[in-house]
Order: sequence, then C-alpha cells, then structure tokens
Amino acid sequence: MKFNFFNRNKRPTDAEKEIVTKASTEADPTTYTSLPVGELKEVGRADIELHNYAIVEDASGTRYVDMSEKFAKPGATEQAVAAMLKGIINVSDVVTVSDEQGTKYYSKIVELDKTPNTTLQEMNADVALVETIFNDPDRSIAFGTQEDHNLVRDEKRMKVAYFDFGGVKSHFWREGYINQKRAIGALDSVGLAYLEDKLHTLKDRLSGEQGEAFLRSILERSGETIPNMFSFFPMQRTSEDPFVVLHGTIIDRIQQMLVYVDERKNVRKVA
Repeated sequence: MKFNFFNRNKRPTDAEKEIVTKASTEADPTTYTSLPVGELKEVGRADIELHNYAIVEDASGTRYVDMSEKFAKPGATEQAVAAMLKGIINVSDVVTVSDEQGTKYYSKIVELDKTPNTTLQEMNADVALVETIFNDPDRSIAFGTQEDHNLVRDEKRMKVAYFDFGGVKSHFWREGYINQKRAIGALDSVGLAYLEDKLHTLKDRLSGEQGEAFLRSILERSGETIPNMFSFFPMQRTSEDPFVVLHGTIIDRIQQMLVYVDERKNVRKVA
C-alpha cells in the first residue's frame, strides 16, 4: 500500500483518517499472523545473508522463511515491528504456527510483483524510519561493491520489501545508538517529504486510545512480555508500566524525527 502525502498544515480529512484506519485494520495481527498446524511444508533451503534457512510453503503456494533457527530467537519482536509498519512501508509479514511443542515463526517471502514501484530516495527514507524509530540500522541498499542487506529489491522496476527486524530486540532501548540527524542527511526534499508523511502516518496509527489498543493487540498476540521482546529494558524505569514506556518511547522518537526533518527541510530551502 502506498500513501499520498497528507497536507499537515490542516486537519486530516475523513478520507485521510479512513486510509490510516484501513491500514491499521489490515495490519491487525489477528488477521494474518497465525496458521494452522500442518499448513506449512518444507520445500528446500536457501542462503539468506550469512545464514542457511529452511523454506516452507503453504497450501496456496505462498512461501516463508523458517526463523526458528535464528540464534537470538527474535521472532516475536520481528512480528510486532512488522505489524506496526505493515501498510506504511513494504515489510514481510511474520506468521506463527503453534502446537504443544511451542511456537515457530516464519517470515513471508514477498512477491515483488504485488508491491508498488518506489524510488531510491523513498527506499532511503524507509531505511531511515526503521533505523531512527526502532534503533535498527541493520539494513542497507547496495552501493558500489556492497550488496543489499535485509531487504529484497527489483532494481529495474524499483520495487522493494524489507525483512529481518531482529536487531530491534537487542538495540531498541540503547539511547544515542543512532545519530538521527545523520540518518536523514542523504535525503533530498522529495525524500524528506516522503519520510515526513510516513512518520505522521505511523504516529496517527499509534496515537490515542485506538493507537494504544492497536499496539497492545500486537504485543499481547505474541504472548511474550515487553522486556523479553525488547531486551535490556531501562533499569531506571522498571517500576513503570512497560507498555507505557514502550509506547511513549516510540511516539517521542517519531515527534523528535519530525522536528529533525522539518529542520533539514528548512536548511535545504536556505541552501
């Protein structure tokens, strides 16, 4: 799904609000994150980044990467982040299969034919959003002799999908881990406007009672505690409600990034 830029100098229209609501509904974890036992069958293995994973297929022919072999077991975290971003940027859904032996996580292999075209500036903005809001810099677009990392891309048709948000589990709470201003330094005016729109859309999705209920549904669906999903919870805040701390941190980072984006846009105007 691709959003048109909203005009933030006025209140959003009912149609704009409906876009956010519709995307949030589609991202509801109860609509897509669970598959029945026996639904998936292994069809091979593949080298992805530096690891070799089992590839499984469901009855419809949709394929997934078996994430159960990942060392840090970040499946619940990846599922939560993907659900928060679903419909805002192109992410791989993370689904589960649960039985008496436990829960296994699978990352959907995105069919790029079904994704919208994009631009390099929009890709850089997507990467900056994940990096600055979730403290996950482990994603890059090929440059020179480098290769794409934690994203799959059709360079000719300019289509992309992002996966592997496992780093969020270890790094989310690390203050100062990301230089937020530097993360947007390469964006031009179009990229900044695109990122600003995405930040507003994410903020709209997570704000207010509806936003809190949406985020709670994602987290509760996993069955994991917040300190387990987002490791190294701040010691000085252990007496507070973990949900309130997590939700507030995400909203605060979005608001801070909106300030930085606005500053950057003004600098470019002067230049």
